[in-house]
Amino acid sequence: MVGTVLFLTSAESYFVTGQTIMSDGGLVRL
Repeated sequence: MVGTVLFLTSAESYFVTGQTIMSDGGLVRL
């Protein structure tokens, strides 16, 4: 149970971080 929660949390954090980097990259390109 705890392992699943940690996995989902880390996966969500990774996704949010990736989206932020992509957004920043888009702004830099503009």
